Amino acid sequence: MHRPIALALLSLALLAACGRELPAPAEPTPAAPAPAVGVDAVTAIDAPIPPEQIATRLELAQAPRYNAAGDSLELTVRIHNDGQATLVGQGSAMVNLGAMLVGPEGPDAPPGLRDFVRAPLPLLAPGTQAEVAISLPAEPLLGLPVRLELVQEGVNWFAAYGQPVLDLGPFQRCQGAAGTLCDADGQALSP
Repeated sequence: MHRPIALALLSLALLAACGRELPAPAEPTPAAPAPAVGVDAVTAIDAPIPPEQIATRLELAQAPRYNAAGDSLELTVRIHNDGQATLVGQGSAMVNLGAMLVGPEGPDAPPGLRDFVRAPLPLLAPGTQAEVAISLPAEPLLGLPVRLELVQEGVNWFAAYGQPVLDLGPFQRCQGAAGTLCDADGQALSP
């Protein structure tokens, strides 16, 4: 038996022998909860996400709008995280919603532009969805389709992992009038 335990037992025995009442043992102090691990603890992404943990879907949450004051196309995209990894637009390898312009030879040859506009993702735990607003300047996108796709910065675009993209447009000025924006069918976009 260890010496400190033996001394404690001897002290208790001596107190009991003296006829003294022993105090009730103190209630054990509950241990502090362990820090959260997993989804709740993810606030930034600093490493590549394994491709097998990625499963996403993109859809328009509402019809595209035209902001005449800013001459911009306003989009709200609903992003579904059906994978196993938490996605968030924070950290050195963050996940963003990217908008690219797709030219006749794709987004990597002019007039296409892969790195057109980005919007950061809020925290998207597995099995959740969120709406992300993205504003695109109208003038550069005229006559070109717009592709929306998730990208892990410094790692890869999600289409490389077989994830879907969302293609829109092309957009044009309504009857050539400045300060307007029409869809591919010539219908004016609502403000």
